[in-house]
Amino acid sequence: MEKLLSICIPTFNRAQMLDRQLAWLLQEVNELGADCEILVSDNCSQDETPAVIEKWQSASPIVFRTNRHPENLGWMRNFAYCLNTATGRYTWILGDDDKVDDGTVALVVSTLKTRPDLSLFYLNFCERNLTTGYFSPEPWLKRVEDNVNLPDSKAVFQKHIQENIGSVIFISATIFRTQFGREAYQSWPESLQNWGGLAYWNGYCATKGNVLVTEKTFVECTTGVSYWQKDPKAWFKIRYFDIPEIYSKLYQIGYPRQLCQKMMLHMAEEDFISRNMLNNLKYYLWCFWKAPRWSSRVVAAYISSLLSCTLGRNAAIKLAEVRMPGFSSTAKELVDSQ
Repeated sequence: MEKLLSICIPTFNRAQMLDRQLAWLLQEVNELGADCEILVSDNCSQDETPAVIEKWQSASPIVFRTNRHPENLGWMRNFAYCLNTATGRYTWILGDDDKVDDGTVALVVSTLKTRPDLSLFYLNFCERNLTTGYFSPEPWLKRVEDNVNLPDSKAVFQKHIQENIGSVIFISATIFRTQFGREAYQSWPESLQNWGGLAYWNGYCATKGNVLVTEKTFVECTTGVSYWQKDPKAWFKIRYFDIPEIYSKLYQIGYPRQLCQKMMLHMAEEDFISRNMLNNLKYYLWCFWKAPRWSSRVVAAYISSLLSCTLGRNAAIKLAEVRMPGFSSTAKELVDSQ
């Protein structure tokens, strides 16, 4: 019998955090055995993670499956494994370190039972910055689905990604219909190599059914610890390859050309006009000094993605042979399906 919800925890070398998360989760699902399953996917941890998993699996009141990859596949590939292995109608990929309020699992199950039309369910979340200690109780996601001016669920997703792309790639806040999540991944396998590939998965799901956003916050998002915030090359790739590629792909599945074009141009405006301009300029100079050929190709790919959402396929195809070193996508692949 199909479960309603697969709660999947991808993990790597964070045994203590996983131990706390599983202790909380098993308490949450104690009365929900018929509706839920747990899947823990270990990305070849070298700490006490296997022992932690074994301890809680033996104590679990519900179906508790595990997997250990023979090598570290990276976080996006581990997410994809969870998605492809989940047996529930809905999948919740839960971070091993994210704090979730008590009673959240029961709320999720109840909501999914009463709203079978949902293809995407967002648990609203607040922010805690571990670097600065800053905490804000304000919800990242605004409830916009009841706004009569928004015609459909695509518009709801569009509103959120337009406000902040980070709000639609926080895994612990996102529950999606498993079938549609798999279709999204299969339609763009290279999303596994994109920093924000989850934005495309969620945007795809939003085209297949209704989207619900909770008004109350249920999850605490940890910020200020991402590697790319300290690595100029990673920052440059994310800004001028990954994010433009996401918007190009969203355009291909029916999101407005104007949205995709506007968001790509907005990033450039932020880098050169905002108060962070001097810091961003240092990143640019570092990239073009240390890796000029690579950086030039990143910029060429950005221009190609922008053209694909501005002048259409024929204009962008002139840059079709641009290849990013170490990446699988070409400019041609970014626009081929338009």
